[in-house]
Amino acid sequence: MNRRGVRCPGAPPARLASNNNNVTATSYRFGSFELQPQQRRLVAAGKAVEVGPRAFDVLVLLVERAGELVTKDELFARAWPGLVVEENNLAQQVLALRRILGSTAIATIPGRGYQFSMALHMAYAPASPPASQPALPSIAVMPFEDLSAERDQEFFADGLAEEVLGALARVQGLRVVSRTSAFSFKGGRCDIATIAAKLGVRWVLEGSVRKSGERIRVATQLIDASADAHAWSATYDRDVRGMAI
Repeated sequence: MNRRGVRCPGAPPARLASNNNNVTATSYRFGSFELQPQQRRLVAAGKAVEVGPRAFDVLVLLVERAGELVTKDELFARAWPGLVVEENNLAQQVLALRRILGSTAIATIPGRGYQFSMALHMAYAPASPPASQPALPSIAVMPFEDLSAERDQEFFADGLAEEVLGALARVQGLRVVSRTSAFSFKGGRCDIATIAAKLGVRWVLEGSVRKSGERIRVATQLIDASADAHAWSATYDRDVRGMAI
């Protein structure tokens, strides 16, 4: 009996019997059999066939490389990664597979290795795209406009917008555009869609401050820039006596 000590390197990555990089073979059909590598299952006429784990690994590599020579070293590396084994172990696994599949299913290439000889039909599934992180909700708080008759509440209006921005920035899972970026549009006449596109946000919060006598009114509105529609609005009236504004 030919005995040979073989030191197996780590198993090489599986190679698909397809040149299409966008699909992955999910099963291989040959004769009355279907090989399902991911499920580690061989099926014949709808029933599972018992195959040892080493023989299964050998079969998968041979099928993946159907019609090509697969060397003994490659088969050792797949079925016995990192182990020293006798050459007869591989011959026994091939013999077990021939008993299941038929004597002509696997051809011996003398002194070199084996070749899977049966005609194959492969089933494919689209390769899964890389997982991506869901986009966070995003909002820009624009500088509030001073609509007071005297136009003397700009400092208060800016401070109020900054307070709102700071409060929203503390909301977990919400992306809030910086004050510097949002306030760069102050005094301009850009439409909401343009502002949202330039800042990369869906939501825009804008507001106004109006002081009359001892009363002050703050009006706010939340706009969905993707639809150019008002999503929410509110008005707040306060007595400013005793307030430092």
